[in-house]
Amino acid sequence: MHHPTRNAVEALLPPGTTVDDLSDSEVQDLFNSIVRQAKAESERSADPDGTAPPG
Repeated sequence: MHHPTRNAVEALLPPGTTVDDLSDSEVQDLFNSIVRQAKAESERSADPDGTAPPG
């Protein structure tokens, strides 16, 4: 069974490349980048113009 970090990173690799082609630190670095990007996008979509969403 694959670790979720490996699955997330592997989904973004070019065809024919697997996580096993990367070092553990490369996998972790890519995963951390994914998390940072997702967090930034989430924050932008939740508060796109600096005001609280209606509700």
